[in-house]
Amino acid sequence: MENRRKIEDSKVLIIGMGGLGCPVLQQLCLQGVSKIGLVDADIVSLSNLNRQFLYSLSDIGFAKVDVAKKYVHNKFKLVELTAYNQFLTIDNAIQIIEAYDFVFDCTDNFPSRYMISDACVLLKKPLFMGAVNGLEGQIFQFTNLESAFYRDVFPTPQNSRDILTCNQSNVPPELTNKIGTEMVSNFIKYINSIVDYNLLINYNLENDEMFQFDILLNQEGIEKTPTNIDQFLKSNYQIQCFGNTAITWQEIDLDDENICILDVREKHEVPDLNISQVLRLTLDEIQNGDNDFSNYNELYIVCDFGNKSLPIAHYLRSVFPNKMVFSVLGGIDDAFSPLNLKQNGS
Repeated sequence: MENRRKIEDSKVLIIGMGGLGCPVLQQLCLQGVSKIGLVDADIVSLSNLNRQFLYSLSDIGFAKVDVAKKYVHNKFKLVELTAYNQFLTIDNAIQIIEAYDFVFDCTDNFPSRYMISDACVLLKKPLFMGAVNGLEGQIFQFTNLESAFYRDVFPTPQNSRDILTCNQSNVPPELTNKIGTEMVSNFIKYINSIVDYNLLINYNLENDEMFQFDILLNQEGIEKTPTNIDQFLKSNYQIQCFGNTAITWQEIDLDDENICILDVREKHEVPDLNISQVLRLTLDEIQNGDNDFSNYNELYIVCDFGNKSLPIAHYLRSVFPNKMVFSVLGGIDDAFSPLNLKQNGS
């Protein structure tokens, strides 16, 4: 009875309402958690529907957190749900996370994972994290509050550009549902004092096999974790994980149809880029929110010579912390150099 009351009284924050966030939310409601917060600024798109079962065709174009909140209120009347229609960033992470007892990281990018982990370490909040790729998924449980959490496993960020997203790696919905459900299962075990240490669970959908490993404290990870909120606020997780903001034309995979070449010149400026992925928006249109980047994981900002695109790339990195955003060195001028003519199809 006491453990049941602990579950009901727990305030739980879910960050990311995609393929993992949907089953996590449903399972937490089924388990009787009565206070839940949802953080996500994405809107529902057609590509979400095969894995994110809370959404339907009629929800396309609406904020995920608002649709999820409506779903919960229709099905679980006693759940008090707070929707944060925003991405978690350096500026709001501490304030939002501080209000909750437990955190579920359902994001799919490294900057967010490191940021969320470091914030939870500082605030002494137990963290449950999920990850999926191909036919495999992982559940991380960080409940030893003296550890470095995610940095115990990966002290230094990996090359995030080599990591595939759910869409790119064709993750089946069965896997995201399984991992999301297991994340909540581990939360319940922790509440019931069955498992109260850091662990990593690896699941293979093809073989239906699950392996569990203890996560040991990593001194290097502890040393790389911010020791106070001031240090946290000065951290740049985008640069830690994605490297510098600038990139050359040669480094862009123009054969990838899922990237966006964002041309930020004025509409009258020429020449035009003969690339299928080009989206042309002025700075005013970007700042007014006249865009939908939900189908793109990588944004490459292009101006005349590369000088105006750099501050815009910094701005978009802060607005979309879950996307890879780069300023293209040399801009349009370099795109039409002899070296790049063949590459960009101009």
